[in-house]
Amino acid sequence: MDEDLKDLVGAWLGEPLSEDRYAQLEARLRLDADFREHAAHQIALLGQLRAVQTAEPRWLTLEQLLGSETFEPADFEMETMERIRRGGFSFSGTWMALAASLVVLVGGFWLWGAFGGDPRARLALEKPQPNSGRELAVVTFTRDLTGSGSVYRAQDRIPAGSLKIDSGQLQMRFFSGATVTIEGPAELELRTEMEAIVHQGLVLANVPSVADGFTIRTRAWRVVDRGTVFGVDARHPERPEVHVLQGKVEMCRAGLQPELVLTAGQGARMVDAGKPVSILAQPGEFPNPESLLAKTHEQARQRYEGWLKASEKFAQDEALVLYYDFQRAASDQGILFNRAPHARNGSEGILVGGEWAEGRWPGKKAVRFSRVGDLIRSRPGEHLPTVSLLAWLRLDNPSPASPVALMLSPHVVPGQFYWLVWPRSVAQGGRTPAIHFVKTNSAKRDDHYEETATFQQPVAGRWIQIGVVHDAQSGRISLYSDGKSVLVKSLKDTNPIDLSELVFGNWGYSQEPRNFVGVVDELAILRRALSEEEMAALYESGRP
Repeated sequence: MDEDLKDLVGAWLGEPLSEDRYAQLEARLRLDADFREHAAHQIALLGQLRAVQTAEPRWLTLEQLLGSETFEPADFEMETMERIRRGGFSFSGTWMALAASLVVLVGGFWLWGAFGGDPRARLALEKPQPNSGRELAVVTFTRDLTGSGSVYRAQDRIPAGSLKIDSGQLQMRFFSGATVTIEGPAELELRTEMEAIVHQGLVLANVPSVADGFTIRTRAWRVVDRGTVFGVDARHPERPEVHVLQGKVEMCRAGLQPELVLTAGQGARMVDAGKPVSILAQPGEFPNPESLLAKTHEQARQRYEGWLKASEKFAQDEALVLYYDFQRAASDQGILFNRAPHARNGSEGILVGGEWAEGRWPGKKAVRFSRVGDLIRSRPGEHLPTVSLLAWLRLDNPSPASPVALMLSPHVVPGQFYWLVWPRSVAQGGRTPAIHFVKTNSAKRDDHYEETATFQQPVAGRWIQIGVVHDAQSGRISLYSDGKSVLVKSLKDTNPIDLSELVFGNWGYSQEPRNFVGVVDELAILRRALSEEEMAALYESGRP
């Protein structure tokens, strides 16, 4: 047996454990999925052994043993180490006798066969471990957010893991269908599409019938929805409150069976050791979802109107070579008008394939690409040493298997460029995709410039602004993500960028189907270097 596993099981049985060793085992439980699984099995078998040694043999489910119904990393680590710190479980007989029994149990699994086991325990063991990067919910509204959660905007995806808000409000819809509204200061842990833990804050859950069973956990209790609107007030985490506004909830502690059922108008406050005390529900303490929905629509309208004004001003920039806002388009002929003040003939976009879609706000037009051959063609007809590229887009396939073309010049000559989503980053050791700007140098070899900042938070379904500034005069290239400079490097080659012909959204050749899957909302090319301040201002005026 693994030495760490021996020490963990020994500590579970009551053997002393130093603080350093405790910390080592706690860290391994948190980080090592295989170790966690083996520990779960060993502790389950110990529980079963303990059960059959009692005067009236019965099965202890692993949920009962640990006080938790899942073996997700944070739960298992927290529950196991907390139980060990409290002294573990005591068994009759010596540790050596128990170890020998465990060898028999693990080797033959005779106890499972003899008694049949508890299917709930087996299901808990077989439940897959959550992926910390897995997306669980979509942001539907934000207002005045501060703290680490302030990065989120409407339509952003939120992954499993910790969510902290210092102040403000955030509303999200879990993929299960449950809508949760949070008011800061708040700290939550998103576990699955059906479960979240509230450590602090005001939380309101509106749960339709399709999400029946949606669960919010507090320090000692699980609050399980049964067709409900309910709130959790954990502004004082040591004595959280549950308020039922509609329907009913079931409240459980260690086991699966509800110990308390609350219906509309009822509430409970957890006091000493999690003991519930009845209170009246207080709807006025929680954010009003209808009011938030109206504010969401009003916020979107104001943002859209603000962008329209900023777009009109931007379209007057004399340095514009090409500007597609997708607002003015002869859609029946597939023509996208170039709004640059001195647009050349041929620089209008020709939409080949693709379809019209809603952009960043209701009423804003955009183009959706989904198939090979969906693209835009244009002939700006220029070669420029200094160029700024800017795009607003939404990636609906954020982890492509092969490079995805956002914009490129199709002629293989010095100055040719590709603006791509690259499947695996070089800087991050292949762990995430990256945005690449690739330029063909004088020797007809490709120079790569990469940024991974765009993919440091969930991308799928989120509107992003990306940019490139190729400045031959300063000899530098800068890559931007959401208005921030994320890469600055010396240019390896200062030859002019080839803008004689452009393709957007596809590789341009049928034998290389590296097509973009997503929505493009705004595209711009300028013959000057945009400053960091200008990039930030363009992002701020255009963010949803």
